[in-house]
Order: sequence, then structure tokens, then C-alpha cells
Amino acid sequence: MSDGNPSRSGPTIRDIARHARVSAATVSRVLNGHDTVHPNLRDQVLRSLSALGYYPNGVARSLRTRQTQTVGVIIPDILNPHFAEAVRAIQDTLAVAGYTPLLCNSDRDRGREFADVAALLARGVDGLILASAAEHASEIAACVRGHRPVVLMDRNLPDSPFDSVSVDCQTPTRDAVLHLVERGRRRIAHLAGPQETSTAREKLAGYREGLEQAGLPFDPPLVCFGDYTTSQGEAASELLLDRRPPPDAVICANNLMSQGLLRAIARRGLAVPTDVAVIATDDVYWTVLIDPPLTVIAQPVYELGQRAATLLLDRLRGESGPPRCMRLQARLLIREST
Repeated sequence: MSDGNPSRSGPTIRDIARHARVSAATVSRVLNGHDTVHPNLRDQVLRSLSALGYYPNGVARSLRTRQTQTVGVIIPDILNPHFAEAVRAIQDTLAVAGYTPLLCNSDRDRGREFADVAALLARGVDGLILASAAEHASEIAACVRGHRPVVLMDRNLPDSPFDSVSVDCQTPTRDAVLHLVERGRRRIAHLAGPQETSTAREKLAGYREGLEQAGLPFDPPLVCFGDYTTSQGEAASELLLDRRPPPDAVICANNLMSQGLLRAIARRGLAVPTDVAVIATDDVYWTVLIDPPLTVIAQPVYELGQRAATLLLDRLRGESGPPRCMRLQARLLIREST
């Protein structure tokens, strides 16, 4: 190959360096995501990469380093804004370190999730971030078999051998009950999530804790379970609103089921909060666009994904030690629906 032009098989790092008027080492650092390159030099290299049509040979790099710079991410529902925001944070955080997420949607199906894990491992991902449908960490451990580092996101499984980051769901749900009691509500219902997930169990525990602290009895008919979808939320809400006497407040375990509740309330000609006070989970965009704006249990969802990615990157950089369990705090944002 001549010194002046890229080869027919594509430009090399030396070709890029000559075009950008920098050293080959600088080009290499840019390609590997190092943050030690001056922004001006980085921009020069990126312009040359684009001008010469350079694409790094990922296969060759993975054979050399035994890393693919990819991370498998498995979530239960890509249509849920909660997980969409978390995945955005994961992608943003991984990109800075030169990693690319490969996303799978499990639909809360353990069999599908484990098949996705196997497929991602077969593709050589360097690690996994799982919002798992498993009830026990041992199920995940048996599937992964120690081949790659794993971080559990939005899950808090006891005796887990993996790093995890989750949100304290029990405390804010308790606070939501106490807030409703302060507003004079006594028939407080809970639209609960699937109890195989740790977050749904924590929310139910917080609901019961709030009732106990307020001196109200736990009434099982005021708890209905859904699968975190709008349709199931609507069906479960119909059951709650059929109770006699009906509830005067409902705490929803996730934002999609809150939509189902609002549909059921509107169908019956009831008013929020005059007839039924509503507290949703997650401060998603639509909760302030409706009338009245919803009181919500606001979870730090972006931080959830960011912390999960950071924990995994730490392991990929060689950090050792016992599993780390990070717990984030949610807060009650009081608006006009209560």
C-alpha cells in the first residue's frame, strides 16, 4: 500500500492519522473511547473517520481482546416508559466507555428471558444487565454459569451473587397511604403488580405498612393484581370500583396500570379526586398533561439505568469484591389528583 492513499480493503489507522494530521496512537485512543484525547484532536479524528469511511474491525478486535464491547440488556416491557428511560440511561453511560447495548424484551416470561440470556452469551456480550423475571437469583446464576458479570436492575433478590441497583418501593408507598389518610380517605385500594417481582412485593408491603400506621384495617378485597399493562390495569380497576362500598382512593403500582384505572373511572362518570383520589407510580410526561395532574411516586429511573451500567463497567474494568447492592430513593410528588 502506498503512503498517500487508503488501501482497497479500506483505510487503516495510519491512513486516518495522516488524514487527521495526528499520531496513530491518538487515533487508537479515540477508537477505544479513551477520555485522554483533547476535544479538538478528537473532532479531527472523527471527521477523518467519516471522510475516509473507516469502520473498526470489531471481529478482529474481539479475537484479540476477547471482548466485543457489547452488553446484553434484558427488560420486561419495552413499551413501559419506566424501562425506556432506564435503557436510555444505560446506553448513554455505556457509550462514553465505548460499549454498545444489545436489547431484548422478555415480556416477563422467564423461559423467554433465559433463552435471551443464552443467545446474548452466544454472541459474546461482555456482560449483562437484567430487569429479571426470575424470582430467585439462583435461576439466573444457573443460566449464566459465571461466564459474564451480571447486574440486576430494578430487582432486589435475596442471597444474590450479583451486583444490583433498585429503588426502595416500600417507603414511598407507605407515605402515599399516609398522605391519603391525611386527606380524609379511608377506603384506600391498591392496584398491585405481579407478586413474582420484588418491586411489586415491596409496594404491597408498603401499602399494608401505611394502613397499619394509620390504624386502618387491611381489607383484602381492596387489593387487585395486574400484570403492569394498561389492559390488565383497566380490568383490575373495574373489580375495585365494583366493591361495595367502593374505594375512595387508589394507589397504582405502575404508570401503565394507572392509565387503565383512569379509563375505568371515566367510563363510570366518576371524578378525580372528588370521587376517587389517584396516586400513580413514575413521574412520566403524561401525568402532568391530564386534568387533574396526577400525584405520583417519582422513581429516579434515569439514575437507575445509569447506576446499573456503571456497576457493570466497574466489573468489566476488573474490579473484584463481594456483590454490591445499591438502593435509590423515590419521593411522593403531590399534585391535584389527591
